[in-house]
Amino acid sequence: TDNGRTFALADENPLQDDNGATEGPQGDPFPYVLPDGRVRVLTMHEGTKTPTPGKYKAGTVNTSTSTDGGKTFTKDEGARLLVDDLGAHDAWTINDPVMIALDDGRYRIFFAAIVKNPDAAPDADMMGKYHFQILSATSK
Repeated sequence: TDNGRTFALADENPLQDDNGATEGPQGDPFPYVLPDGRVRVLTMHEGTKTPTPGKYKAGTVNTSTSTDGGKTFTKDEGARLLVDDLGAHDAWTINDPVMIALDDGRYRIFFAAIVKNPDAAPDADMMGKYHFQILSATSK
């Protein structure tokens, strides 16, 4: 009511994902208004284990869609992107997804991923062997 100067909590769990109680929380939400007016939210999900480069991969991009202007959301079936889809990049996580529409009707998701550093010294510690890199994936 004051032109966006103050806010009040509207919903503690707008994506209705049980707040991560059974599968771990959805994180890094990115809302996007589709051409037909629906609102889609991309989220990153790591599960209940902490990703550990070289040992445990984690990362899924999920979406939830609203048909009422963003008041309520329904989780869409299946994942949009899995860390296992990025095998050629030796990726261990997917973080912070954002989406744009392309002129041809497809969508591109940009995200950060922890990947193996090809320039790492053989005796580098874990932080030297891996680094964040921006990757993208395009819908079919």
